Amino acid sequence: MLRPSSFFLIYFATLAACTPAPFDYDAASEGEREAYLEATSLGVYDGLTGSLPGGKGISWNVRERTYDTARRRVEIVVDTRFGDDETPAFGSDMRAETVLRKVCPEHYLGTPLEANEVTIYVRFALEGGGTMLAASLNPTTCGRYRDG
Repeated sequence: MLRPSSFFLIYFATLAACTPAPFDYDAASEGEREAYLEATSLGVYDGLTGSLPGGKGISWNVRERTYDTARRRVEIVVDTRFGDDETPAFGSDMRAETVLRKVCPEHYLGTPLEANEVTIYVRFALEGGGTMLAASLNPTTCGRYRDG
């Protein structure tokens, strides 16, 4: 079975494939900004839906995707469920810092998302409302990983 951190890397690999072409957010109209964030959020949503496992054991289900043009933000919420016989052992893989260190240099820095200061926020929610992991990719959080 893949470790949970592997699924986060799959997610961010899909993000790279879904990043829209070069775009000037500041010069765009409100409608163009909405279309840009809609395409970005849909690409991430589709990538997650196609790559995260469901069924017995640990399963993830993409619950919602939203975007906010004023905040330049795409948000994805993924429900996390554990099978009755599954004992999660995540260790340091499930810290946002670990995920960002692996993901930012390859899938955010140097992309149109960074150039346009767009935040990609993903939250893996637990039953009952808790959070297993939340990661926010933006120029500030990813900037510290620019040189490895």
